[in-house]
Amino acid sequence: MSRYFYDLPDNMQIRGAPLSPEREVFAVGHTLAMLVNRLCAGKRLMLIFEDLHWYDEHSLALLRIFIMKLRLPAIFFFTSRPEFSDTIIKFLYNIKIEFHHCLMDIPLPPFSKDETVSYCRYFLKEDILEKRNEDYFFGKSEGIPLLLAEMVRKVRDHAEADCSVALDKLIMSRFEELSVLQRDILSCLSVFGGPASAENIAAALSMQCENIYEPLSDLLCRDMIREIESDGRFFVDFSHENIKESVYRSLYVFKRIYLHKSIANFLSAKYYPHVWKPELSATLCYHYKNSGRRCKAVGTAS
Repeated sequence: MSRYFYDLPDNMQIRGAPLSPEREVFAVGHTLAMLVNRLCAGKRLMLIFEDLHWYDEHSLALLRIFIMKLRLPAIFFFTSRPEFSDTIIKFLYNIKIEFHHCLMDIPLPPFSKDETVSYCRYFLKEDILEKRNEDYFFGKSEGIPLLLAEMVRKVRDHAEADCSVALDKLIMSRFEELSVLQRDILSCLSVFGGPASAENIAAALSMQCENIYEPLSDLLCRDMIREIESDGRFFVDFSHENIKESVYRSLYVFKRIYLHKSIANFLSAKYYPHVWKPELSATLCYHYKNSGRRCKAVGTAS
């Protein structure tokens, strides 16, 4: 421990001997558990470990050793993003604990309107809530805890603040964590403006459909998109409208125009003239118009 806490030994010249990474993790985890066992003897612990999706392999190994060597009654809270929950649950189940324990998985879905109002009342003063009607917070956040917490923080600091910019920045910070292909898929889906099949997304991106299945599956695990079934066919769409709007607004104009044009040309070539539907006509005109071209008729443009 003296390698990490230099003021631990009385003699400042003493330093711990170097260990291999595997032995080092074991030594530190064991020592931390020993210290907690002695310092908190006779007490019940509550330990919170946030954002386990950021923990690297050695950090998780250290946490495993620490839990295994702890000899006190304790309540652990672990948090992670949805796409990592299965990995974290498997990690916890595989820890060999000698004493009685139980594990509970608590998902955190979007809040209902009543839950959103209750959350805001807990953190905000009544005069602030009166200035912003109850629909404001739910409408802007759609009950997503991450976005709602950002709104509450923003409004608590500046009662008159416009939350739109802050929410856009927060959403786009998550967007930037994705792979280039995943960002392209979401950008394309935002330009579709509604549900789209994997085949249509791939065609609009000039890609083979099988090349987007894996990134699509990951986006589903992240709860950024959802599956929709209609007449035996499956489509994907954004899980939340505000995320779709933020992604669309973030696109450079030239990319927006390119994607609208690509989608219009693809839909026209695929469905016109042998398929005619009023909604298809409206969709084609929408994409042609936003690509800077004038829609003359279904499937044709100037």
